Amino acid sequence: MLYSRIFGKTVRETPKGALPAAQRLLVRAGMLRAAGPGIFVFLPLGRRVLHKIAAIAEEEFSRRGVQFLEAPAGCPARPQGQAPADECRRALAAQRRRIVEHYFLAAHHDDDLCLLAGALPMSYRELPLMLGFRRWRHEEEGRGPAAFTAARRFLMQAAYGFDADDEGARASCALLHEACLAAFRRMEVEAVALGAPARAPGAPPSEEFAAFSEAGDEEMVECDACSYRASRERAQSMSAAPDPNEEPRPLDAVYGPGIVDTARLASFVGIPWEKTTKTLLFEADDRVVAVCVRGDCEVSSAKLAEVLGCGRLRLAPPDTVRKLTGADVGYAGPVGLPQEVTVLWDLTTDGRVNFEAGANRTDYHYINVNFDRDLPRPERFVDVRLARQGELCAACRRGRLLVRRSLKLGHVTQLGTVPCAELKALFTSKTGRSEPARISIGGLELMRLMAAIVEQHSDAKGIAWPASVAPCAAVLISLPGVEGRARELYESMIRAGIEILWDDRNTAAGAKFADADLIGAPIRLVLSPRTGGQLEWKARRTEGTELLPPEEAVRRLAAGAGSPQQPHPTGC
Repeated sequence: MLYSRIFGKTVRETPKGALPAAQRLLVRAGMLRAAGPGIFVFLPLGRRVLHKIAAIAEEEFSRRGVQFLEAPAGCPARPQGQAPADECRRALAAQRRRIVEHYFLAAHHDDDLCLLAGALPMSYRELPLMLGFRRWRHEEEGRGPAAFTAARRFLMQAAYGFDADDEGARASCALLHEACLAAFRRMEVEAVALGAPARAPGAPPSEEFAAFSEAGDEEMVECDACSYRASRERAQSMSAAPDPNEEPRPLDAVYGPGIVDTARLASFVGIPWEKTTKTLLFEADDRVVAVCVRGDCEVSSAKLAEVLGCGRLRLAPPDTVRKLTGADVGYAGPVGLPQEVTVLWDLTTDGRVNFEAGANRTDYHYINVNFDRDLPRPERFVDVRLARQGELCAACRRGRLLVRRSLKLGHVTQLGTVPCAELKALFTSKTGRSEPARISIGGLELMRLMAAIVEQHSDAKGIAWPASVAPCAAVLISLPGVEGRARELYESMIRAGIEILWDDRNTAAGAKFADADLIGAPIRLVLSPRTGGQLEWKARRTEGTELLPPEEAVRRLAAGAGSPQQPHPTGC
């Protein structure tokens, strides 16, 4: 590649706006441009990196038995005459984006693969079956207008396992997990595996892969004394126990007009913040539940959904709150709720004496509420709150939890039999019966992987790509007076199959060096009159240089020293 001919050069100015560091570097390195809100174009050098990331992911999945397909972006609104039949199917249909009357831009291809598998008669002898593809996905919800790490249109590498029983599904998930970790190792990405909520009703918990990142849209906690790490939504922690020896006081209703903030309420009634209570009403599938946590805590929707075993969970709308409590939002409380409302109490509310709770009456709060006297003591207390910075680690009971931003890179999960049952993707079992297959999914977000690599492998000068995903093996810089020798060297490297980027521009040496560091190829080669018949070899990640004969540089690069690995996807 001749740099003078490359479309998309380096940019001196730092892009404006509150953009992630990785995105700023990719733009400055001439690899990425925004085409619209949440939509990005990969310029030639960036496209090379993205394709190498995708090739590594595909090879690792393929090594574990995944057969790859090509699937269209558009799919029928009701594939093969199948109509949405339940909440799971309707939720899937809701994620599609309409193109014309009968076609949608698919957010997922779960149902298409189920239909394809169902259209081909399958026996238990042919299972497990693992299929995969790479696809561009488009999502609006939860995606930002500017950040590359939250692009509305993003590239996914996904693999789907079809199994006859739960044991087979667990084995498929283990293979997909192994493939993801192997891909991370080859890309030199530091990622951690975290527990995550089930992706379908009745399915086992999922697993997510994440990297610590200031550009992340999620939060992860880690212990400062042990190896415990978890997503904040699912992390377990310990808080100080309340004083159990306090004498109960008479129940009282306090008039506090407009006071719904628990910190302000605690100050108003003169009690510690942890003695206030948040009572939140949720719609869980077809029922309403009230969740009580300490006023200084927040509810984890992931933990709550797992405790309830529900498929759909959302805060109850104000009309529902008023109908059940008789009060505006912010004044709900556990005392006097209708019997049809199930009340759940968080672990941290156990043992409290003389605590506050909403009075189910607008502008009023109860104080000095006590179990057994004012309301029944729960049969059990459950963990439904978000862990917080500085709380005691529940794993080692010694360390304190640190909350850090994280970037989700992928997931491995089981969907159970629901998708196949809905779409008649059946196989013939050992007993001769037709049964729905069990589905497992492993997916990697390739653009986020690219961002994580840049964030983990960069410095003040620019990007320092790992050799396996670098846009080229080396950058060749020629200074005035050696153009003929540089062209000969460049052509010899091309013949040797080396990916070389020759900066053949007639520009200042300092600008060429700065651009090479910004682009981040593993090796920088410099040919100048001062090097005589040799050339300067410098690794991007080290400060030292050495002079080598051109033949030795070609030999090293051809042997793989500093050159990108060339993954070739294999069959099953």
